[in-house]
Amino acid sequence: MSNKRPPPLPSQLSRDSPSGSSGEEDDEEIPRSSVGLPWAKATTETTSVVPKANVPRRIDQSQSQPSTATPQPPATVKTCREILASCKQDQKKALMMCMCLGLLTEDGTRWLADLTEEPYCKLSASKLSKLARTKPMMSEEVIRRAHERKVVKCFPRPKNWRNETLYGHLKANPSPAKLTLHSFVHKRMHFSMLESAQQEAAEAKQSSYRWTDADPRPFYRMYLAAEDDQVKAALVEDGKCLSKAKLDGRNSEDLPITFFAALAEKWNSDWVASTPILPTLHGDFEKEISIGPEDVQQPVTTEYITKKWKNDKMLLARLVSRYEGSGHGFGMIDGRTTFGHMTEEALQADDRKDYLWEQFSEKPRHLLLWHLSDQFAKEVEEKKKKAKRKKTSDDSSSDSDQDGAFKFRASLADSQQEQAYQSAMENLQNATTRLTHDRLDLMRHRRHNPDDDESELLLADQVRLQEEIVNKLKSRVESMEKKKASD
Repeated sequence: MSNKRPPPLPSQLSRDSPSGSSGEEDDEEIPRSSVGLPWAKATTETTSVVPKANVPRRIDQSQSQPSTATPQPPATVKTCREILASCKQDQKKALMMCMCLGLLTEDGTRWLADLTEEPYCKLSASKLSKLARTKPMMSEEVIRRAHERKVVKCFPRPKNWRNETLYGHLKANPSPAKLTLHSFVHKRMHFSMLESAQQEAAEAKQSSYRWTDADPRPFYRMYLAAEDDQVKAALVEDGKCLSKAKLDGRNSEDLPITFFAALAEKWNSDWVASTPILPTLHGDFEKEISIGPEDVQQPVTTEYITKKWKNDKMLLARLVSRYEGSGHGFGMIDGRTTFGHMTEEALQADDRKDYLWEQFSEKPRHLLLWHLSDQFAKEVEEKKKKAKRKKTSDDSSSDSDQDGAFKFRASLADSQQEQAYQSAMENLQNATTRLTHDRLDLMRHRRHNPDDDESELLLADQVRLQEEIVNKLKSRVESMEKKKASD
């Protein structure tokens, strides 16, 4: 096999030496046989020097494992045209240009897939854009060629490379294997899967951030979903103080659904929301607006709807504070105030829309949230009044219920003692298991490392401390059992 290199390309020759020599003594000669092109044919016997600045850096052949297979010749111009013709339907010509990057023609006079030369340079801009190599495509090609060369040391990491670096690397390190139609089809399938995955990721990202101020319908649907009875009940439960039993079981699967989880579940259902007709509130609510699941992006997560709700709640609080501070509502009345209510709403015009500052992201949708929040607050106040009246009517029969309350407290104390006993038994079992593991570790250390006295002392101290913990837990469980038996 000949080690002669082909004549340098026109882009590799300096302007001052048209004969093929650079004319400078400091330029190094890089033989073409050392770059994986032993099949290239030389058209002249004259040795020419390639300028060092025009030759990309190549992978060191000492970093790759030696291959016993004989080097195959690269694809000819005819083979490349056949493969290029086979991918006309699915428009994967850019992949062909990427795989041919770095290869020479049979006579060694020009590069294959060079878009700056004929016939590519004469194509229109629309046709030339189909042949353009993208950054993900070139990055995958760099990794594929590194695997073909069996690179062990300094494996390329093209994730953060620039386009110029990727192009120079592929130009300097051509594919060592023969380019066939089968290999191209296999690589084309890989890039099709890559593009599909990227498209799905882009669609998922777009669907997660669809809510904008230009389309308030998702926000309307969220506000109206909070009017559901189950969502209201979840909101009331979230506002209550947790008991000791609920605090101890915060990580249990049997916990009731939270407000935001119920809100997201209602929002993702097939329910159709309808806004109330409120012409005095704002002009956007003069007509009823129906919002179905097909009108908004489905579905949303609990975390996303939590973020949107809290953001609108903060903007509404600023709007209400500005309105109350201006002297409207209950802002000028002493005593306990009701948040955002207007007692004379039926007698005078509702001018809350005049206090919207849209330059601070306040929108008309916040007025709808204000109105629905007032309705819910009124419902809560009515329920409190009814419960208070019912309590006063039941005071006469409260004496007969004292015995039942005493029995309930006694049973509650018994349940708490039983819970403490079960907790102590569980702690004792865990401590006993830990003691067994520590003893096994000490025995293994003595068997495998008999000379390491320092580590043996540490393990022995750990076993001794664990034995003390187990003894204390045993005594505690025994005292509980005696007390339980005496009762």
